[in-house]
Amino acid sequence: MLRIIIGYAVGIVAAFLLGSMLGTQVVLASVQSMGLEVSWAARVDATLDDLLGLSATLLPVMALVLVVVWGLYDVIMARMHSARGPYHYALVGGLCILALHPLLGAVLDVDVFAATRSWFGLLTQAIAGAFGGWCCGRLRMGVSASNHSTHDIP
Repeated sequence: MLRIIIGYAVGIVAAFLLGSMLGTQVVLASVQSMGLEVSWAARVDATLDDLLGLSATLLPVMALVLVVVWGLYDVIMARMHSARGPYHYALVGGLCILALHPLLGAVLDVDVFAATRSWFGLLTQAIAGAFGGWCCGRLRMGVSASNHSTHDIP
Protein backbone atom coordinates (compact mmCIF):
# COMPACT_ATOMS: atom_id res chain seq x y z
CA MET A 1 0.00 0.00 0.00
CA LEU A 2 2.87 2.37 0.78
CA ARG A 3 4.31 1.76 -2.69
CA ILE A 4 0.95 2.74 -4.19
CA ILE A 5 0.81 6.02 -2.25
CA ILE A 6 4.45 6.87 -2.94
CA GLY A 7 4.07 5.99 -6.63
CA TYR A 8 1.03 8.21 -7.04
CA ALA A 9 2.57 11.08 -5.05
CA VAL A 10 5.88 11.03 -6.93
CA GLY A 11 4.07 10.73 -10.26
CA ILE A 12 1.85 13.71 -9.49
CA VAL A 13 4.73 15.88 -8.29
CA ALA A 14 6.88 14.91 -11.29
CA ALA A 15 4.05 15.71 -13.73
CA PHE A 16 3.37 19.03 -12.01
CA LEU A 17 7.00 20.13 -11.82
CA LEU A 18 7.73 19.29 -15.46
CA GLY A 19 4.38 20.67 -16.64
CA SER A 20 4.85 23.93 -14.79
CA MET A 21 8.42 24.40 -16.00
CA LEU A 22 7.58 23.54 -19.60
CA GLY A 23 4.47 25.70 -19.50
CA THR A 24 6.46 28.69 -18.30
CA GLN A 25 8.95 28.24 -21.12
CA VAL A 26 6.15 27.95 -23.72
CA VAL A 27 4.65 31.24 -22.53
CA LEU A 28 8.05 32.95 -22.48
CA ALA A 29 8.77 31.68 -25.99
CA SER A 30 5.51 33.32 -27.08
CA VAL A 31 6.62 36.57 -25.44
CA GLN A 32 9.99 36.29 -27.17
CA SER A 33 8.32 35.68 -30.55
CA MET A 34 6.73 39.13 -30.19
CA GLY A 35 10.20 40.64 -30.28
CA LEU A 36 10.72 41.08 -26.56
CA GLU A 37 13.93 39.84 -25.04
CA VAL A 38 13.70 37.28 -22.23
CA SER A 39 16.89 36.82 -20.23
CA TRP A 40 17.93 33.60 -18.52
CA ALA A 41 17.45 35.33 -15.16
CA ALA A 42 13.88 36.25 -16.16
CA ARG A 43 13.27 32.64 -17.24
CA VAL A 44 14.49 31.29 -13.91
CA ASP A 45 12.49 33.85 -11.91
CA ALA A 46 9.32 33.21 -13.92
CA THR A 47 9.76 29.45 -13.58
CA LEU A 48 10.13 29.66 -9.81
CA ASP A 49 7.20 32.08 -9.53
CA ASP A 50 5.02 29.77 -11.60
CA LEU A 51 6.00 26.71 -9.57
CA LEU A 52 4.86 28.51 -6.44
CA GLY A 53 1.75 30.09 -7.95
CA LEU A 54 0.54 27.03 -9.82
CA SER A 55 1.00 24.82 -6.77
CA ALA A 56 -2.25 26.28 -5.45
CA THR A 57 -4.24 25.84 -8.68
CA LEU A 58 -2.78 23.44 -11.24
CA LEU A 59 -1.25 20.99 -8.76
CA PRO A 60 -4.50 20.09 -6.96
CA VAL A 61 -6.38 19.69 -10.24
CA MET A 62 -3.65 17.48 -11.71
CA ALA A 63 -3.45 15.49 -8.47
CA LEU A 64 -7.18 14.80 -8.39
CA VAL A 65 -7.41 13.81 -12.04
CA LEU A 66 -4.27 11.66 -12.06
CA VAL A 67 -5.17 9.80 -8.85
CA VAL A 68 -8.64 9.03 -10.18
CA VAL A 69 -7.41 7.91 -13.61
CA TRP A 70 -4.45 5.87 -12.33
CA GLY A 71 -6.70 4.34 -9.67
CA LEU A 72 -9.30 3.35 -12.27
CA TYR A 73 -6.54 1.98 -14.47
CA ASP A 74 -5.24 -0.13 -11.56
CA VAL A 75 -8.70 -1.50 -10.77
CA ILE A 76 -9.50 -2.34 -14.39
CA MET A 77 -6.15 -4.00 -15.06
CA ALA A 78 -6.31 -5.98 -11.80
CA ARG A 79 -9.75 -7.33 -12.72
CA MET A 80 -8.52 -8.24 -16.19
CA HIS A 81 -5.36 -9.79 -14.74
CA SER A 82 -3.42 -7.77 -17.30
CA ALA A 83 0.22 -6.79 -17.08
CA ARG A 84 1.00 -3.24 -16.11
CA GLY A 85 4.25 -1.38 -16.51
CA PRO A 86 5.75 2.09 -16.37
CA TYR A 87 4.96 2.79 -20.01
CA HIS A 88 1.30 1.95 -19.46
CA TYR A 89 1.11 4.47 -16.64
CA ALA A 90 2.93 6.98 -18.87
CA LEU A 91 0.37 6.53 -21.65
CA VAL A 92 -2.53 6.91 -19.22
CA GLY A 93 -0.96 9.97 -17.57
CA GLY A 94 -0.17 11.64 -20.88
CA LEU A 95 -3.64 11.09 -22.31
CA CYS A 96 -5.23 12.21 -19.06
CA ILE A 97 -3.38 15.54 -19.02
CA LEU A 98 -3.88 15.96 -22.77
CA ALA A 99 -7.63 15.78 -22.17
CA LEU A 100 -7.63 17.73 -18.90
CA HIS A 101 -6.84 21.19 -20.22
CA PRO A 102 -9.38 21.30 -23.09
CA LEU A 103 -12.04 19.89 -20.76
CA LEU A 104 -11.29 22.53 -18.13
CA GLY A 105 -11.50 25.18 -20.82
CA ALA A 106 -14.84 23.85 -22.02
CA VAL A 107 -16.35 23.56 -18.54
CA LEU A 108 -15.02 26.84 -17.14
CA ASP A 109 -15.12 28.74 -20.45
CA VAL A 110 -11.62 30.11 -19.78
CA ASP A 111 -8.05 29.01 -20.45
CA VAL A 112 -6.93 27.74 -17.07
CA PHE A 113 -3.26 27.48 -18.05
CA ALA A 114 -1.97 29.95 -20.66
CA ALA A 115 0.61 27.49 -21.98
CA THR A 116 -2.13 25.21 -23.32
CA ARG A 117 -3.54 27.80 -25.71
CA SER A 118 -1.38 26.30 -28.46
CA TRP A 119 -1.12 22.69 -29.62
CA PHE A 120 2.58 22.76 -28.79
CA GLY A 121 1.86 23.93 -25.26
CA LEU A 122 -0.82 21.28 -24.84
CA LEU A 123 1.60 18.65 -26.11
CA THR A 124 4.22 19.72 -23.54
CA GLN A 125 1.64 19.19 -20.82
CA ALA A 126 0.83 15.73 -22.16
CA ILE A 127 4.56 14.95 -22.08
CA ALA A 128 4.64 16.09 -18.45
CA GLY A 129 1.69 13.81 -17.66
CA ALA A 130 3.44 10.93 -19.40
CA PHE A 131 6.64 11.59 -17.44
CA GLY A 132 4.67 11.61 -14.20
CA GLY A 133 2.96 8.39 -15.23
CA TRP A 134 6.28 6.76 -16.02
CA CYS A 135 7.64 7.79 -12.60
CA CYS A 136 4.49 6.48 -10.94
CA GLY A 137 4.69 3.20 -12.84
CA ARG A 138 8.37 2.68 -12.02
CA LEU A 139 7.70 3.09 -8.32
CA ARG A 140 4.38 1.19 -8.34
CA MET A 141 5.79 -1.80 -10.16
CA GLY A 142 8.95 -2.00 -8.10
CA VAL A 143 11.15 -1.90 -11.18
CA SER A 144 14.79 -1.47 -10.29
CA ALA A 145 17.63 -0.48 -12.57
CA SER A 146 18.90 -4.06 -12.63
CA ASN A 147 15.51 -5.73 -13.04
CA HIS A 148 13.43 -4.55 -15.97
CA SER A 149 10.56 -6.97 -15.49
CA THR A 150 7.28 -5.89 -13.96
CA HIS A 151 5.88 -7.36 -10.78
CA ASP A 152 2.32 -7.81 -9.67
CA ILE A 153 0.95 -4.94 -7.72
CA PRO A 154 0.47 -5.90 -4.08
